[in-house]
This record gives sequence, structure tokens and C-alpha cells, in this order.
Amino acid sequence: MKIFKNVLIIYLVFFVNIFIEAQDRDNRDLRTKLEYGKKFYADLYVLPEESDDSVVIVIPYKISNETLTFIKSENGNSGKFLSVPEVEAEFMDSIGVIRRRIFREDSVYVNNFEETNSSKDFINGFLKTTLKNGKYSAVVVLSCANSQLKRKKEFHNIECMSYRKGDFMYEPVLLSGFNPDLDTLHPYILDKGIPFSSSGASILIPISSNKEFEKFSYKISYEPPKDYDFEWSPEFSFKGIISPIMNKTITVKYDSLNKELTFLLTGIYTDENAKEFHPGLIDIDIPAERLEPGNYEIALIRAQASDTIKKSFRVVWEDMPLILNDPETAVDAMYYILTDKQYDEMRSGNSKEISKKILDYWKEKDPTKETPYNEAMAEYFRRVEYAYSNFKSFNIKNGYKTDRGKIYILYGPPTLVNKTLGEKMNTEIWKYKELKKEFVFETNANGNYILVKINDIKQ
Repeated sequence: MKIFKNVLIIYLVFFVNIFIEAQDRDNRDLRTKLEYGKKFYADLYVLPEESDDSVVIVIPYKISNETLTFIKSENGNSGKFLSVPEVEAEFMDSIGVIRRRIFREDSVYVNNFEETNSSKDFINGFLKTTLKNGKYSAVVVLSCANSQLKRKKEFHNIECMSYRKGDFMYEPVLLSGFNPDLDTLHPYILDKGIPFSSSGASILIPISSNKEFEKFSYKISYEPPKDYDFEWSPEFSFKGIISPIMNKTITVKYDSLNKELTFLLTGIYTDENAKEFHPGLIDIDIPAERLEPGNYEIALIRAQASDTIKKSFRVVWEDMPLILNDPETAVDAMYYILTDKQYDEMRSGNSKEISKKILDYWKEKDPTKETPYNEAMAEYFRRVEYAYSNFKSFNIKNGYKTDRGKIYILYGPPTLVNKTLGEKMNTEIWKYKELKKEFVFETNANGNYILVKINDIKQ
């Protein structure tokens, strides 16, 4: 009898755990993976200047409106909304002593409430200072008046050395493109990232040398991502040979009227007869249209040298549908378009294997197979994400598992929605003009909208 009770307890615990796990998956709040829309990007660049003992530090940043806290504006700006973000940078030396602190405060106005919640509109700016030669770390903190907002970026192993002091290679500057005949350069501000599906990109690396610049060979290769489960695993390798541009560097410029941050290509004077080090720039054009999201390594070797210098950058799908951060949940959301056999097969394996199966499935449906950006996959999971957030109810936390979520995912936003509020139930009628159908939803006793009828629309 005692053995029977113990076995019964084990079975009960087992089934309770399964039930809790199932409930957890159904009720999972995907925003624990990523605060979608609330974006704060910052990069830190070390740039040479005409000094023996110091360098210029530039920290460009951008912040989405949704990240900030806005209040109704007064003082002659009736109808507008105001936010006052402050970005502060603190620099510590190798033993942790604070050597420099700089900050910038801005007043940001938007015209309406919708703009305050926009994840696509950004404000940008930059911090600039000089530091003595040495090794540092830095902390960049975003705060906002009238709120408890705190966002932090950390930068480690910042090496600062004047170009006059030795052979040195600074951190890469990521640009939307580079033309040596043009002075103005447009940087990407994306936490050392290049946007996925961008039409072009360049990597500009400031260097110094004590002799005539020799050629550099370089190789760019993909590294598996560490910050999310979804993995593209492209077979990508890109290499070439480049000659640096001599006696050139870049400086920062901010257009306060258009609120645009740019870099300027400028010259640095050096005495060609003196035995000193010369500044220069390595420019690598990147085939951005071939790059898939993830981490990349640049390996550079100076001609007639054996040492390899390695730098890194990312390719970022900035508006990647949130659900792709979790491959298992992504497959779960594909249930409506898979057969039972396909569904079971795609759910098997680890995260990397599931990611590959998802990508292989959508490759067949990609309207632009010559590029890695898959419009069909992106649109499907954007619909899933919208359904997740907009069709959840009190007892169904996963909006894409509701009837309205299913129809929205399969057919997209309706042409017209008619809503009726009743004493016993509410009704929604979704009309699709091109599909020539309408879907009728009614609330049940739990307040969930249930699909009760599909009608043909007569023209």
C-alpha cells in the first residue's frame, strides 16, 4: 500500500509539472526576452588628434521615443509633449579611478501622444571628450526627467594611444557607405552593428604607422550569436587586400537643426621628413546585402608581418519579430500553416536545429532568394507578434492562439472591422475585400472572441 502511494505521488508530481510547463508556455510573456521598441544604442570611438599624449573619444547614441518618458508640455508649446533625456559617460582608468565624467541633456518635443510611443522614431546625439594615453573602461547611462528610467551601456578595455606613439589600430567605425571623394560620412549607431538588409556598408579603421603604409590583407567571417537562441549559421567568408589612406582621420559633426550626426573626413598634418608615426584609415567595403544577422570577426594582417589583429561587429535585424528570439515558440506559432507531421518534426531538436528548420521552410517561400532577408518570413512573424499583443484576453495570454489571432496571421489586417457591444455578448465582423469573405466573432462566457461564422461577400 505504501509503495502504491509513493508511485501515485510521483505520477501526480510528474503530471503537475507537465501542466505547469504547458501553462507557462501558453502564458509566456515574450517581452521577458526583449523590451521590444524600447531601444537605446550607443557606440564608443577612439579617434586620433594632433597631440602626443591624448586622443578624442566620441560616443554617438540614439534613443527611441518609446524608451523615454514624455509629459504634456507647457510654456508656449501647447498641445506638444516634452521629454528631457540625459546621457552621462563615466571613464575609469585601469585601477578603477574615475578620470572623466561628461553628460548631455536635451529637450525633446513631439506633436502628439502617438509619437511618444513610437519605436521607429529616434532622437540622437553624441558625447565628446579627450583622454590621456592609457587603458580605460566606461559606463554610459541614460536617464530621463520625471521618471525612474535607467539604461546602461558598458565599454571595457578601451585602449587610448596617440597616433604619434606607435603602430596602433583603433576600433572600427561602421558607416552606411564610404566615398573618399566626399567629406561627409554617415555612421550606423547600433551597438557596433550594421542593419540587416541594408543596401551597403563600410568599415573604417583608423590606424597609425611609423613608415610608409603597406597593404593589409583581411578576412571577415561569421561567428554564432551568443545573445539569442535563433541562429542563421551562414557559410560566409569575405576577404581581400587593402591599402590604407594616409594622413586622414575623421571628426564628428552634429547638425542641430536637422538633428543629424555625421563624421567628416579630415586631414592631419605630419612632417614627411620627420621620423614620426603617420595616421591613416583602412576602408573595407562590406557586401551588406549578403550578411545575415549575427556576429562577425575581422582578421587583419599587415603585409610582411605575422601578427593578426582581430576586430568585431554585428549585423542586427533591428525590428526582428520578437518571437524569433525563441525558436520553439516560433514553431508553435507556425502551427496554422504546417501539417501535423511537419509540426512534430520541426519541434524536435535543440534551438540551433529548430532555427535551421524554420529557415529552410521559409527559404522555399522567399520572394527574393538572392538576398538573405526573407520578406515572407518577416511578414508572417510580424503578424504573429501583432496577434500576440493585441488579441490576448484575461485567460488567454497568447494572443496568436485565439481565433482572431489565427485569422489575422493567415490573412493579415482586415479591410474593415465592425464592432457591436451587446448586453450578453460583443460581436466583431472582419471584412476582407480581396478575399471576398467576412469572419464573424462573438464573445463567449469567458469574454473570449470565438469565430462563429464565415460569410462570402457579394460584390
